[in-house]
Amino acid sequence: MDPGSKRLDIDISKPKYDQSTYAGRARHFFIITNPLNVLTTNEQHEQAKRIVNDYRLVFQRNYCSLYPHFHDMILLLICDRKSGALPGITPDQLWKAKHLYDATFHPDTGEKMFILGRMSAQVPCNMMITGCMLTFYKTTPAVIFWQWINQSFNAVGVIYMIISPCIYLIRNVSSVVCFVFSQLRQQECSQPNS
Repeated sequence: MDPGSKRLDIDISKPKYDQSTYAGRARHFFIITNPLNVLTTNEQHEQAKRIVNDYRLVFQRNYCSLYPHFHDMILLLICDRKSGALPGITPDQLWKAKHLYDATFHPDTGEKMFILGRMSAQVPCNMMITGCMLTFYKTTPAVIFWQWINQSFNAVGVIYMIISPCIYLIRNVSSVVCFVFSQLRQQECSQPNS
């Protein structure tokens, strides 16, 4: 058995670094927001997704054992028959794939995020926008244009891409609150002032 095929007992559902320390949280943040993640290709994204999903199947089989026959069939398809590990995957490769997966795919939906909505695009894009806002400040149309670009980028990057699909629930609840509030105000407005 080669060294890359030994069974890995790494829990990738948790971050690599200790989140109870500032240094661990900072390292995790810097890896996920690394601007170099923007330069990765679709093939690298799909490979990272495949590695992470395959490893999750192996990890769930090793620790959960909910459906042993189903997992055994899948393990025969994706794993080395003798070792039960993903062939040729080292711990470093697994963590690199996991970090690229976390930086590219939405945590709740699992869908690939738009490139400008990823956290790794926030620093370079905001640097460019801020530079333009500081450079083109002399005319009112330029100020309005760059403020609009800034707000649009923030709306796409933060609100649309990062917030989980719970936004639909929030929108529905806020609609009900607005309706109830308008009904209450309508009753106040219809009463004569005394």
